[in-house]
Amino acid sequence: KKSLIDWPFFLVAFLSLFVLCSIVFFYPKVTHTWLEQMHMQLTDMTGVLYLWIGFSSLIFLIWAAFSKHGQIRLGKK
Repeated sequence: KKSLIDWPFFLVAFLSLFVLCSIVFFYPKVTHTWLEQMHMQLTDMTGVLYLWIGFSSLIFLIWAAFSKHGQIRLGKK
């Protein structure tokens, strides 16, 4: 019988998540500083474009949800 879990994919994803969470847990100040710097660089470089991309994505998703495509079921039930 074939397993429902793709073990290599699961282990890589689980270990990656575990390592990232461990870094955040053991070094919260360093992680916060790094993430804050990345956010500042992203918003300084892109500025208004960054905000427009986010807003446009939201509008597109709302449109897709209420259009005929929003009625498509992605599972059995």
